Amino acid sequence: FTRTGIATSTPFNSVFGGSDRRTFLEILNTGDNFASLAIAAYLNTKVPFGFVSGISTQDIVNMWNGRYKPRGNSNNWTLAEGENYLRYTMGLTLNP
Repeated sequence: FTRTGIATSTPFNSVFGGSDRRTFLEILNTGDNFASLAIAAYLNTKVPFGFVSGISTQDIVNMWNGRYKPRGNSNNWTLAEGENYLRYTMGLTLNP
């Protein structure tokens, strides 16, 4: 977290919206789920030369909220598409 300027105590809902008040660290400690992937990708966009390229922090937030629309696409991605994109960029197994 040091290089990102984001505190481990940042409440999830302060960045991604919704009602989940757990901290980033609490969610990351729960393991492999969409919320932890979203946090990891969000933090990654805050450092140069990360694994996620060509998308912004707002794009990650939009993926979480089902509002991400890739360039050249007329439709928003579903939550499942957003999660699988993050899984793909992180080298994880995709969900069916």
